Amino acid sequence: MKRRGLRFLPGGRSGYVDTLMKCLAFVRDEKPSRERLRQWFYDTFPKVKSGKAVDGYIYVVERQLGLIGEVEGGFLLTENGERLLKTRDLNLLFQIMAERIDGLYDILQILAVKPCPLSEIDSALRKRFGWRRHYQTYCRLGWLISLGYITKTGKMYSLTDMGRRAVDTSEAEAKVESIKPSEEAVEEAQTAPSHSEVRDMIFEIGRLEDKVSEVEYPIDRMRLDVVWKRIKAGNPSHVFEVQIGGNFYEALTKLKHAWDKWNSKLFLVTTDKYEDEAKHLLEGSFHEIEQVIKIINWRKIKELYEAEKKAWNLKNEIGLK
Repeated sequence: MKRRGLRFLPGGRSGYVDTLMKCLAFVRDEKPSRERLRQWFYDTFPKVKSGKAVDGYIYVVERQLGLIGEVEGGFLLTENGERLLKTRDLNLLFQIMAERIDGLYDILQILAVKPCPLSEIDSALRKRFGWRRHYQTYCRLGWLISLGYITKTGKMYSLTDMGRRAVDTSEAEAKVESIKPSEEAVEEAQTAPSHSEVRDMIFEIGRLEDKVSEVEYPIDRMRLDVVWKRIKAGNPSHVFEVQIGGNFYEALTKLKHAWDKWNSKLFLVTTDKYEDEAKHLLEGSFHEIEQVIKIINWRKIKELYEAEKKAWNLKNEIGLK
């Protein structure tokens, strides 16, 4: 899973990469302890006074970029760190960052259409990733400027030639991936039931559990896929949205509304492919329900449905129903 967060390094927006290379060279030469690496940041950037800030810089290089690692006795370069320091290839650094961190390719794709101000880029990324502050967008723009992939004139950001080549490469790779889906995606596409089939299984499970089970249940101007109630006149105790693909934002909006209105138990039923997307949204725009919602793979619903149906038939056969 890619990281949603990205921080900056000292040295100004155009100097992030230069600071990174200096840090990697220091680690290669000194194999410093954590305290010695912290001191290097203080000595190299005298304006830096905060210990919290320095710990954040180390976190960027170690965890977010994965270029150094701490072992007994001190920090060492990772394999990627060694390659990057040896080649000083900015395209390699962008590739490392884009594979680990959300939003970088997205910015290039937005700017491939036309130059844009921060507000327009930020609005698009917030909708996609659920960020609540413009800091994440601003930080990514800074890194892309330092990499030489974008430039800023006045309030407008635009692609450089390097940035445009990166977009062309990423689009070509995306086309290849779309032609050759993963084996897991092929298997799931071949076996996953339709939205209505999963919805109907949940409805039947509720009925077999002696719940008041209803489909397409109205909530203001929206409709929930399935709800279970304890009594006909009561509020839904369990609320289900089935999302085999498509608009997760809408599904989570309905579930959050049900929680706000009825304090219902929330369930999002989805596929292996889309679980990560749902989790991303729950970490961002829908963080209020992150701890109360259950994300369930459709296979679990099918397994439960078959078990419930078998048990009901068996009880009926021996006269317990």
